[in-house]
Amino acid sequence: MKKIIYHSSLFVLFICLTFSVFIQTTYYHFNPSNVKYNIKLISSNEYEGRLTGTCGNEKAASLIENFFKNNKLAPLNDSYKESFEVTTPIKNNKTPELKIGKNNVTLHEYKYGIDFKEDMLNFDENSVVFTKQDIVDILPSSLVIKHNGKQYLFYVSLEKGFSFRSSFDDNAQYQFSIAITTELFNDILDSLRDDKEVSITIPYSEEKCITSNIIGRIKGYSKNLPPLILTAHFDHIGVDNLNNYYNGALDNASGTAFLLELSKNLSSFMKPKRDIIFVALTGEEFGLLGSSQFANEYKDLIKDSKVINFDMIGAPNTPLSLMGGSCNKDKDSEILDSLKEICDKKNIAYKITFADCSDHASFVKEGIDSVTLCHSDTSKIHTPNDTVDFIDTSAINEVYSIVEDEIYNYAYNDFILYLYNPNLILFLFIAFIIVFFFPIFKKKLKLYINKNKLK
Repeated sequence: MKKIIYHSSLFVLFICLTFSVFIQTTYYHFNPSNVKYNIKLISSNEYEGRLTGTCGNEKAASLIENFFKNNKLAPLNDSYKESFEVTTPIKNNKTPELKIGKNNVTLHEYKYGIDFKEDMLNFDENSVVFTKQDIVDILPSSLVIKHNGKQYLFYVSLEKGFSFRSSFDDNAQYQFSIAITTELFNDILDSLRDDKEVSITIPYSEEKCITSNIIGRIKGYSKNLPPLILTAHFDHIGVDNLNNYYNGALDNASGTAFLLELSKNLSSFMKPKRDIIFVALTGEEFGLLGSSQFANEYKDLIKDSKVINFDMIGAPNTPLSLMGGSCNKDKDSEILDSLKEICDKKNIAYKITFADCSDHASFVKEGIDSVTLCHSDTSKIHTPNDTVDFIDTSAINEVYSIVEDEIYNYAYNDFILYLYNPNLILFLFIAFIIVFFFPIFKKKLKLYINKNKLK
């Protein structure tokens, strides 16, 4: 009987040790260096700034879809792509011009990219002539010209080369928005007062197109628990007419790469108790269109979920922002409170903000508990200077250390977490050695005792 117990114990410990070694060696550990590598890839010129509705954006979507497939994530429905229609700006092959003239005679022509440049705000119209009959609202650093019941914005930019490019909004109140120099600001006003004409042509128009969110899922074993939603937008603002690439490393190749690495990490883990849904969103720079589409389409499925959105992850020397929706400033948020507690426990610097400038806002609007994690360094975003050179892996790892705890607490049970504890291998190995050599120890101890008795 003792031999049966001994060999059974030895066998059970061996199986447990083997299983523990197996799950540790098959578990993919989150690697911030891989995140930075993928930031460099996604923010390369190959993806042409990932403007929603363009080939570069579609190419990035395919990259994400293949990543989800390769890491065995399941689609939420029949396809990883969830498509919808958007209005997007396109180059129209017109030569950009801003001229001042009178009686069809050009008196002065300004240089594109030096004196003026279109902003991305809107392109409802791309060619117009202003005259003295139009109404001009003059502000300290901008002017709004009202022409035929429509409004056109001109604003003074102090940046050389007009490097900043705004997000796009085809519902903006202005037909277009133009960045100009202080000299041109004054020239426009003087020309209209002198009954001269100000004509402008910009090289962009708008068209309808199809774009896609990319959705992958790790299936949980409970169908009764609401899913955990992890999101990041992969779109940015493209390439301008001067061939400047706005590749958006921090905004938001960083959040996308973080989401991909997290999906690879968690897909190597044992099955969670609830579904974990990864959503790579498009159209954020067009007014949170992708998140609005997803939150509205799946609001019944995700109504009691928690949502963590990653936007601008990895800026050095920048406190982490935990961003809730503006309407939630005076309301309780379980996900926000939980993340605050984790940061406090780990002594990680953070600040709490409430704003609707990222994709969490679309979920908050549907009554879903949602937060954005963000390193809010805005010094380079929406300019060609937002490159991978300014990404810090230690900041990436800091964010992972926070969300790791939150995800484990919310999506996994304690027993599974115990199985993945690296100390378990050491404990099982010691236990196996003790049991394996127990008969020898016992025999030697017995001989020692008998020897002492003879003395």
